[in-house]
Amino acid sequence: MKTILKINRPKSIGQLLAALLASTLALSLSAAATAQTTYSISELGAANCAVSGINDYSDVVGNCDQVAVVWRNGVATSLGKLTGGDYSYATASNSKGVVVGDGDTGNFRPQSWVTASSGLLNFFPNNGDNTHALFIGENGVIGGYYTKSLSGNTSSWKGAIWTPDPKDPRKYRTTDPPILPGGINTKASAALPSAFNQLGQAAGYAVNDVIGQHAAFWNNDAARSIRDLGTLPGDWSSLAWGMNDLGEVVGESHPPFGSRPVLWGQ
Repeated sequence: MKTILKINRPKSIGQLLAALLASTLALSLSAAATAQTTYSISELGAANCAVSGINDYSDVVGNCDQVAVVWRNGVATSLGKLTGGDYSYATASNSKGVVVGDGDTGNFRPQSWVTASSGLLNFFPNNGDNTHALFIGENGVIGGYYTKSLSGNTSSWKGAIWTPDPKDPRKYRTTDPPILPGGINTKASAALPSAFNQLGQAAGYAVNDVIGQHAAFWNNDAARSIRDLGTLPGDWSSLAWGMNDLGEVVGESHPPFGSRPVLWGQ
């Protein structure tokens, strides 16, 4: 038996042009699908430098030789230290070039600062206890966490949203996002954010003696209401590490051994 290959020939010039256009489009889509993004690599600083963040204008922040640094257009600028400080490092920058980070005031306990016209401003003096700034929004709002007690109690650690005082740019108002209800031992309950977005939402984890440790989400309503994001079925704990401006959260869920990457979508 002979196999006959049947060819459908265009019946008109219009059909021929349509067929050619479809073929060209298919080839273009195929090429786009297989194309790979290429990256160039640039050295920013000396061997004793490390980076921790980048903004939408490619300003990079980090530290060199234990001093906070910002790289703009490839040029490194030292940001200095807090008064009496032994070290500083930058953690984040917004598109206006305002940088936040941590540093000490002579005792190696981290305080948090924001860049100002006068230098580094310790916006939350914490009497030598620990403060960590992780984020600064386009509106100047800073996100992070702190403790005012090194007692060892879990509850001493608190998440924080620091909002500039409109009457005095040197002052910031502190708001502590809530913890999850339901814990029995209040000293074992806490909730700390690790990621923030431009809408004022946050994500991180909550812990108490009932649920253990679960990823958590804070909304940007007046109460900064908190939500338990839970774990994958059968897992015992979870953590959130990042989020975008859509409110989507990423992190990890932990089975008895190992961890599994997770996306929490709304």
